[in-house]
Amino acid sequence: MASDLTPAQVELGRARTAAEGLEIEWTEADAEDLPFETGRFDCVTSVFGAMIAPRQEIVASELFRVVKSGGTVGMANWTQESFMKKMGDVGSKYSPPRPPGVPDAFRWAEEEIVRSLFEGLASSRELDLRSLTWEYGSWDEMRRVGESFGRTVMAKQMLPPEAFERMIQDFEALFREHDRGAGGMIVIDNEYLRVVARKA
Repeated sequence: MASDLTPAQVELGRARTAAEGLEIEWTEADAEDLPFETGRFDCVTSVFGAMIAPRQEIVASELFRVVKSGGTVGMANWTQESFMKKMGDVGSKYSPPRPPGVPDAFRWAEEEIVRSLFEGLASSRELDLRSLTWEYGSWDEMRRVGESFGRTVMAKQMLPPEAFERMIQDFEALFREHDRGAGGMIVIDNEYLRVVARKA
């Protein structure tokens, strides 16, 4: 079973898993109100998804609600030092400010915050920093992939063309600053916190 909040991402996920020959059921789901019965799963995971939901205490509660007693909740969450956070900082210059009262999504990679959110829900927690490497064959490929991301797609629809192009140029400057590739390859390291917790 796999899920996402947006229909477009569900369709994309369904197509990709079908192309890989994987029999996975996809459904629309809100991390703050998961449409699954209590204790349904042995393991529940979120890969950079649940961390962006605004009501973090409710998200934590829902992740543990749908997993069986003794089961596992796993998360991968971008850190404050990650390249993704730097991209978010660039994008925020072209977006409305975060609404008052909505916490920073990157708090999910702070050990103290995770322990607090999982208090009373988890019997054990393992947290460690890891790195995910992005690789692109060329700058054209990087831009093509980058412009397919949800936030960039929305920006292209909402921003004047000249503002959107400035944003893309700012993103490319950021990529060039952090690129460690050679021979035309673009290689970017992206730090995240791995969280593995057992339900009490």
